[in-house]
Amino acid sequence: MAVVPDFFAGALAVPITGALHIGLDTFGLALSGFFAAIALGSLISPRIVAVLSPAQALATATLASAATLLLRAQVQAKPPGRWH
Repeated sequence: MAVVPDFFAGALAVPITGALHIGLDTFGLALSGFFAAIALGSLISPRIVAVLSPAQALATATLASAATLLLRAQVQAKPPGRWH
């Protein structure tokens, strides 16, 4: 699994926040949430993979990834200010 190093994301924080029109605090919160999810996943995933076969583990990871992408597409499709 390839992950962008945290110093690289920090170095690009200003251009990224400018392109996304978000504040540095929002970017920092999103980045820390990302790394927290990785940390939690690294604690849980060995137990899950030990129970599942390699094919089942790969299928589960694929479904989780697809669900995340679909959720992201739905959030992006909503116009700003229309969260209700």
